[in-house]
Amino acid sequence: MKKNLSLVFLLAAITTLITGNDVYAQLSGPDMFGFEFRFNNPGARSNAMGGAFISLADDATAAYTNPAGLTVLTKPEFSIEHKTGSYTQKIYDYPNPPGANRTTEYESNSEGISFLSYVVPKGDATFSLYRHQLIDINNEYIWQHGTDPYYITSNIDGVTYGLGMGLKVIDSLSIGISLNMTEFDYKSVSTKHLDPWNPVDGEDEVRIEGDGSAGHYIASLLWNPFSELNIGMVYRKGPEFTANASSYVFNGTSDRYELYRRFDSTFKVPDVWGGGISYKFSSLTISADALVIEYSDILDGYIEIDPTGLEWKMDDETEYHAGLEYVLTVKERPIAIRGGYYYRPYSKMYVPPPYSQPKFDHLFSDKDTNEDIYSIGFGTMITDLVQMDLAASTGDYSDEYTLSFIYRFE
Repeated sequence: MKKNLSLVFLLAAITTLITGNDVYAQLSGPDMFGFEFRFNNPGARSNAMGGAFISLADDATAAYTNPAGLTVLTKPEFSIEHKTGSYTQKIYDYPNPPGANRTTEYESNSEGISFLSYVVPKGDATFSLYRHQLIDINNEYIWQHGTDPYYITSNIDGVTYGLGMGLKVIDSLSIGISLNMTEFDYKSVSTKHLDPWNPVDGEDEVRIEGDGSAGHYIASLLWNPFSELNIGMVYRKGPEFTANASSYVFNGTSDRYELYRRFDSTFKVPDVWGGGISYKFSSLTISADALVIEYSDILDGYIEIDPTGLEWKMDDETEYHAGLEYVLTVKERPIAIRGGYYYRPYSKMYVPPPYSQPKFDHLFSDKDTNEDIYSIGFGTMITDLVQMDLAASTGDYSDEYTLSFIYRFE
């Protein structure tokens, strides 16, 4: 009973949740060691355009998306964003008998203020203070291993505070940097019940909890070779977090859990490289981004509580984003209509064949769950100083709704 694969699965699940680079990460099936990240840019305008915003980045959200874009702003402004999300977890159970290939889906939700920013231009430089909700997750699900159910709950909260600066080097070229500190707090519990109504000797439990902070940075540039064309590049250095894990075995004689093992592990958030291009045709703007996400970084500090003897791998992946914006005037008010597409590849830990333990084939098979996400939205100036933007996006495993406001000081 002490050698328990669920301990490994829970570590993988927690790593999934704490290593997202943006808000509303999603947990996948623990038997696949799945890692699903949502590297969404802040701002309803960006989200309505499928997240293709690296080369546009012309509002207060640029502090995170591409801090070099802050130089586009000529007046102080304040930005606030509220986001609501619904996400699907696909849990691939280990059924009894094997081969049943049972899949269970669970829904999780998240809602709250996801971004705040204040921007101040000073000559050729522009500065920003911002708060970004990295993760806000509350999950409850059951993983079935044969006849034994594992009850897993996770409560994760991660908030990033940053100082961004954009500097205009020449009229056509700006560079930027953001220095960030992410505060992280989480608690997760996985409990095995042989009989959920009558605890018996042999049950076990894993608890992973802790809090702390880690520094990281963003570096970027924005090039405007001529007025209609923008090219942007960004590098986001991922932070590292330390988790404290404890595993317990239930003692039927004393009717309590007894400590079996305790350890610390470092989880590395993937580094991200991104590039984007945008072009403006009169009232129409089109944009496209590509992000290379170094998921292999996650394995740098990965530890199995009970080693399986398997050789784990995780591949780097590339996301693609595309969007458009059309601006028209209605009663002397500009109205922007937006749409976009976002391709999010599914990333996972896996063991390349031939498997060293064939009985685990069902855990590590190539279950392809790439996601196509489509988005729409609009924006307008509700007063001479206040801009409002709305966005909605939907995919196979997610639905998100974003409302943001920008107040520009005179």
